[in-house]
Amino acid sequence: MNPKVGWQAIFETGPVVVSAHSSQEAQALTSVNTFMEPSVQVKWDKLQDFVSAETSVVSTDPTAVAEAKEIKSENINLSNRYWEATPPQIAVPVASALSKFILNPNLTLTPFLKSLQQIAQSYWSTVKK
Repeated sequence: MNPKVGWQAIFETGPVVVSAHSSQEAQALTSVNTFMEPSVQVKWDKLQDFVSAETSVVSTDPTAVAEAKEIKSENINLSNRYWEATPPQIAVPVASALSKFILNPNLTLTPFLKSLQQIAQSYWSTVKK
């Protein structure tokens, strides 16, 4: 742990997706766009006590309001959860390898970590910058 990093909060997001090859793509996009309208999201927040992905909608949930206030006042760094922050081409094989490591703790750590690094390097070498 490095105290210089400061307080961290890891958060999870849930994507809203529409298949690009769906025969009903236009209807799905209309549905998603309607759902994300602030007037609809205000109702969603009140019904679900759930923070809206639409940033113009201020949550009415007391817990969410308190958390947001603390994050701001304490200058807490927000980090996406591993699955949201990592391309699936890395996340899936690394998660599989980690499971194998957990089940076989006799594996040597350094070569194992290097194999994970190789997965990431292999993927990032194919991505245009």
